[in-house]
Amino acid sequence: MRRYRSLAVLALALVALALAGPLAAASDESSKTPAQILADVQRDLAKVRSYHFSGYEVDGRTTTRLAGDVSASGRADVTIRERGGSVRVILLPSAMYLKANAAFWKANGGKNGRKLADKLAGRWLKTDEAGLKALIDDLMPKRVASCVSVGTGTLKKGGLGSVGGKRVVVVVDQGDKPGTTPGRLYVTTTGPILPLRLRQTGKRRPGGHIDRRCQDPDDTSTSSDVRLSGFDEPLHITAPRGALTIPDDGGGPTPA
Repeated sequence: MRRYRSLAVLALALVALALAGPLAAASDESSKTPAQILADVQRDLAKVRSYHFSGYEVDGRTTTRLAGDVSASGRADVTIRERGGSVRVILLPSAMYLKANAAFWKANGGKNGRKLADKLAGRWLKTDEAGLKALIDDLMPKRVASCVSVGTGTLKKGGLGSVGGKRVVVVVDQGDKPGTTPGRLYVTTTGPILPLRLRQTGKRRPGGHIDRRCQDPDDTSTSSDVRLSGFDEPLHITAPRGALTIPDDGGGPTPA
């Protein structure tokens, strides 16, 4: 299933969830097959106008945490934390901005890391960084929806449960085929049919076809847990004031 990509490792999985529960009425989503449930998730998630997410991914000894709000209009406000570094990214249809702490600049600024930390820590910066743009694009509702059934292994239902007080049916991906990743997807049982929690429960199995639109070929993550909420709630994401910009001549940052 789909994986979110973090700034540092460009990978945070969208996978599956599970908890056992009582038998459900035959009229709701829990009476359907796993394939039918995923098809309904794709249909309804593609119609979502906005959502909130929060979660983490583990890759080796590194845990990357992400949280933010995403709008189908192309606006997003996302914060990424890793190894003491923190960066907040605001995406608008016409521009992108980021603000990071000193630890982030020291870790990602190369030989000039300390100088960048002194100048830019805590400051908004206007940027066109391709990696950040790819990260935000991957979070758009239609992109996530289109990738829900990509890279799946054998699917089975894992019973019923509750996420955030809402009843869910669990789809379990066993990750048993080459190129697939095990996980659990917690899906609402009545319309709209949407994912409320997504977990990766193991490493991707070697081999198989990798869909680069939805999967990171270099992914080595071992687990992740992402929760989605706030579907279709109004968002007010605007450009930050006082952002700096880097001129094309390579000079120092100036007010945007």
